[in-house]
Amino acid sequence: GFDIVFIDGLHLHEQSRKDFYNSEMHLNPGGYIIFHDTNPPTKHHASDVQVPGDWNGSVYKTIMELRSESNNLEILTVDTDWGVKIVKKGQQQKVNINKSDYNCEFFDMNRKEILNLISVEEFNYWLNKL
Repeated sequence: GFDIVFIDGLHLHEQSRKDFYNSEMHLNPGGYIIFHDTNPPTKHHASDVQVPGDWNGSVYKTIMELRSESNNLEILTVDTDWGVKIVKKGQQQKVNINKSDYNCEFFDMNRKEILNLISVEEFNYWLNKL
C-alpha cells in the first residue's frame, strides 16, 4: 500500500476520479491522497479541453463529487499553487451539490465551501495537530 498518492495527471474529471478510486483501494490506513490543480481561478483554466498556457482542467468536478457524495473522507484544499487538495479517511459533512451543478459557474459561486479552502498558515496549524 501507499502512505501518500499524488494525483496530477490528465487534468480531466473522469480521469482524476478514476485515479482517486484506484488510489484509495491501495492507500494504507492513515494515508493521504493529494490532488493538484483543484482551484482553477477562471473558466478558461477549468476547461474540459486543454487550452494554451496555464490549465487546471476539470479536476474540480471530482472534488465536487467527493464533497457531495462521501462523508467518510476529510477533504481540504490549501490555497496555493492552483489548489492542493488533501484527502484522508475521516468524517466531514457533505456539501449539497446536484450532479447538474458540476459546472464552473456553480463551483465559482461556492468555491470556499466546496474546496474547504484554507490558507497556507491554516494548513501548517492543521498539520502540526496531527
